[in-house]
Amino acid sequence: MEALSLRDRQKERTRDDMLNAALSLFVSNGYGNTTLQAIADASGVGIATLFRYFKNKPGVLAALIRKDMEEVLEASQQTVENPVGTPDEAITDLLFCIATLLEKPSKNLPHDKLLVPGVKTGKKELDEVIDWSDELAKKLIYKVLFFYEKKGELNSECSIKDLANIIFSVFNHHYISYVTGINSDYELLKKHLSRDISILFKPWLS
Repeated sequence: MEALSLRDRQKERTRDDMLNAALSLFVSNGYGNTTLQAIADASGVGIATLFRYFKNKPGVLAALIRKDMEEVLEASQQTVENPVGTPDEAITDLLFCIATLLEKPSKNLPHDKLLVPGVKTGKKELDEVIDWSDELAKKLIYKVLFFYEKKGELNSECSIKDLANIIFSVFNHHYISYVTGINSDYELLKKHLSRDISILFKPWLS
């Protein structure tokens, strides 16, 4: 991979400075009470510079979510590339890794609306990054299932694409329960998720 030019490195630093300033303001003042001008002032740039990087405030929040999801993706690579244990154990490990998104800064802000997988916010930038996150999670699940299908350890009449969608739906159920406060105990979420994945896989294992 080519090294970034000095100008590109400066642009990355400027972008990171704006995102860090936005995160700090969202946490301290709330998303709804933070203006783009406040973000620009806190990061030491003009409002015109901020608009060159982000079209609007939802775009700033979307960038924070994408950054957090990319960190989750990086952390999950070992699980995806070298699954360990039985298929249900490997999938559970992956889902636990994806669930760490719940502990990321962008998921612990006082939003005007809850950011829930599959639930539209009406904000183009946010909806796009939520859809991207959902599809990425499904692809990771698919890769682990494909690994075990090639090993002959899965026995299902469904395609692994369908299995990945089913697994994601189960994960999504627990995710929504957590972010809506129905079950706000993270360890209990993991316990219930592990139980349900184990039950789900029983008829699928060779």
